[in-house]
Amino acid sequence: KARGAGVRIVLAGQTQADLEAALGSRARSRQIVGNVNTVVQFRAQSQEDAELFAGLAGERLLPVRSEGESYEPALLSSGKEDVDDFRAVFSRQRAWRAEPLVPAWAVMQLPVFHFFLCREGRVAKGVVPLMKEVRGEAPGVMHGGMGAGGGVGMVDPVAPRTA
Repeated sequence: KARGAGVRIVLAGQTQADLEAALGSRARSRQIVGNVNTVVQFRAQSQEDAELFAGLAGERLLPVRSEGESYEPALLSSGKEDVDDFRAVFSRQRAWRAEPLVPAWAVMQLPVFHFFLCREGRVAKGVVPLMKEVRGEAPGVMHGGMGAGGGVGMVDPVAPRTA
């Protein structure tokens, strides 16, 4: 409703616990996070914050393949005669398993200046562009630029996802 009224809100915080403390309730903090359309997540220091973003990012289906084999002697009907023969059984199965698109451990191991972005159901990974000091200007004058490896790239945009 706020977007239709032309209202834009930027919310920044360190942890989920900070939002809970400011609002006085875990339920209210979850309500706020649930209504946010874009979340930028830098490296999380707590498992709870990492799991919160992993939940927001959703899941994708991964193929799981398993194989088995067994060997057993082929016994004759009486079971008393020597047999040099055996029976082999082989099996192969393929199934699908839902896994987090961005696992919590990945959020906790992000390098400095790297982030995950979750916006309108899509997830991307990016790097904050580093500022470069410009020669010939006053000391400390910095300009942004993408030359230092900054940018955003999609994380596995083709993989099927489940909510």
